[in-house]
Amino acid sequence: MRTRRIAAVALIFSPTTTARNNYPKGNPFLHHHHHTLLFRSTHFSTNPNPIDVIAITNRQQLQKLLLEKSKTGFHKLDHALSLFRQMARFRPLPSVVHFTQLLTAVAKMEEYSSVISLYKGIRELGIPINEYTLNVLVNCFCRLNRVDFGFAILGKTSEAVNLFIRLIKYGEMEHDEITYATIMKGLCKVGDTKMAIRLLRSMQKRNYRPDVVMYNTIIDNLCKDGNIDDALLLLSEMREWDIMPDVVTYSSLVDGLCKSGRGKDATKILSDMTEQNIFPDVITFNMLIDALCKEGRTEEAEGILQIMIRRGEKPNVVTYSALMDGYCLQGQIKKAKEVLNSLVDKGLEPDICSYNILINGFCNKMNIDEAMDLFKDMPRKGLKPTTSTYNTLLKGLLHAGRCDATDHIFHEMMCSGQNPDIVTFRILLNGFFKNQMIDKAGEVFRSMQDQGIVPDIVIYLIIINGMCKAGKIEDARKVFSTILAKGLKPNVKIYNMMISGLCTEALLDEAEELLLQMEGDGCPPNDVTYNIVVRAFLKRGDIDKVKILLQEIINRKFSPDAFTMSILVDLLPAEGEDSELLKMIQSLVPRENKETTDDSAPDTRWCQKTEEAKTEFANSTAIQGSSALRAP
Repeated sequence: MRTRRIAAVALIFSPTTTARNNYPKGNPFLHHHHHTLLFRSTHFSTNPNPIDVIAITNRQQLQKLLLEKSKTGFHKLDHALSLFRQMARFRPLPSVVHFTQLLTAVAKMEEYSSVISLYKGIRELGIPINEYTLNVLVNCFCRLNRVDFGFAILGKTSEAVNLFIRLIKYGEMEHDEITYATIMKGLCKVGDTKMAIRLLRSMQKRNYRPDVVMYNTIIDNLCKDGNIDDALLLLSEMREWDIMPDVVTYSSLVDGLCKSGRGKDATKILSDMTEQNIFPDVITFNMLIDALCKEGRTEEAEGILQIMIRRGEKPNVVTYSALMDGYCLQGQIKKAKEVLNSLVDKGLEPDICSYNILINGFCNKMNIDEAMDLFKDMPRKGLKPTTSTYNTLLKGLLHAGRCDATDHIFHEMMCSGQNPDIVTFRILLNGFFKNQMIDKAGEVFRSMQDQGIVPDIVIYLIIINGMCKAGKIEDARKVFSTILAKGLKPNVKIYNMMISGLCTEALLDEAEELLLQMEGDGCPPNDVTYNIVVRAFLKRGDIDKVKILLQEIINRKFSPDAFTMSILVDLLPAEGEDSELLKMIQSLVPRENKETTDDSAPDTRWCQKTEEAKTEFANSTAIQGSSALRAP
């Protein structure tokens, strides 16, 4: 009976080829070498010229034979294999029902290993399995002494677990807590947390008591999936069942809360943990310190560090690196460097992560010389710069406009064996475009392709953005066409960038056409898209088109940004107090502002017009003979 339990567990978590919806053309099942079957088994005929012992001429004959043999079995295994070969040649292929009948017939012959091998062939043909197929497989697994034989063929965990639950319900399978725990662990490992919870509920209904390990497995998975509130509910449930959470439980919750940006809640969990006389280890403390630092709460992080030391947990280099990162994020580079220098006094050696954090901090503060000094100090400390180190330096150099120095750093990167990744090329492209070095950006793009790195959608976004801002709209258009030709799907940012470029070049008809195309391409425009186009038509003085677009904004429940709204408000004196435009603007003012605003006019306080924004618009506007826009 133990064999049955192991078989069921293996059944649920073994990998397999996913069943295809469409049957493949040709016959992938047959191996052409010596005309033997694609899969091998000692039970299978090795006759180089197999003869179909049972000749089938039509589907009716096949159905009749399978129905009979599924009840009685075949006299010889070769007869069953012969029939399988004939079924594999049928077009269209027989259904899963007929193949399952064949498996049932072979199982009646007690040729269980052959059933598993035939099942592999069925999956190779792309036949989708059903519950009855699974039943046959479970029975074969349970009767084999070698339960590992053929387990690596099933992957439909939901169907397998449903079957497992039914087998238990009807008393067809011996099971215990170990069975449940093993299956839960497997479900969580393949990411099916929902099914693991269902199995937990099934276990509770049958009066089995889950233990802390089972809860920990599911809680950890929920936290990794970002379902923190569900994980906290399970923590409460544990207490109701008098199952005491342990350090693993709390560590998973702290980690999940921290990664979700809920450092305050993580601190509460830590307090709850200590109240239960469960003391966090260095890993748990590090998680919390890192989260607090990322939220800009370095003082609280320092407090947690002191608690950590008082409780006898020795901070490690990860602890201090998290603190350094917190200081760098707040611009306190001097304090971050003091932490780095103090590590040796504490008996700790800074690692590559410590240096990367501080180098990044100096680069963000435009202190490139300090960053370079740290970079040069790394080999003296026995540390080898990583791709991340080089990427940080390249980004800092380009941001500071020191483009000439990037060639040396990039060359050193290649010579040191640290191959540039796609992030490297994003940084280089973005930096050269921002420094208006278009030709250099082109060289980088060619180098990237020469090294076999396939451009992603972010790379194309950077290029289109750079081309548009450089006024090279035709080049941007070609790149956009390349994206579509390569089968990539442009996102809303790329569409917005392309539309903005067209609007800048006064190609409004093309911009509007691209706006309409977005919907058809499955990428609906957002409020940014409409703000770009509205401003472009305002610049041209096409108020009728503006009204059409504003109505679309209202229909989609978008809002104009403050800049667009300020321009619209300037139109009101020319349009009149009872104008259609006034009513549209009133409906576009955010609700919270409407409640405190006179009904007769829009709340101009919400759309405060800066002199800089108005000057920029006025300078870029060339509306000949129009009084639509008036100076304030």
